[in-house]
Amino acid sequence: AVRGAVLVKATEVAAKLADPAQAAKLSFQRLIKCNIGNPHAVQQAPITFFRQVAAAIQYPPLVDMDPPVLPPDVCRRAREYIQAMPGKSVGSYTESDGLQLVRKQVASFIERR
Repeated sequence: AVRGAVLVKATEVAAKLADPAQAAKLSFQRLIKCNIGNPHAVQQAPITFFRQVAAAIQYPPLVDMDPPVLPPDVCRRAREYIQAMPGKSVGSYTESDGLQLVRKQVASFIERR
């Protein structure tokens, strides 16, 4: 739940914006609530790459469609993950700590930063 000083102030500002006389005194016309952990509510575009990879892993035929329906980098990543999965399927069980390929990729990223 969102609470605290930021929420209290946002509620006060929203009330002022709702009152035309008070809103006229403000230097802005709208309130964007950035404290709620919902980036799409403030017009941040979704990170498409991850969503496309997830879709391709769930439905592998997307990777080989002609004409292509996904970007080449998405198809490469999805193929890589599918090949690394036991049974070549997202439905297969992995080790308890997750897919080894992904663990290696995360470790590599952390080492590079």
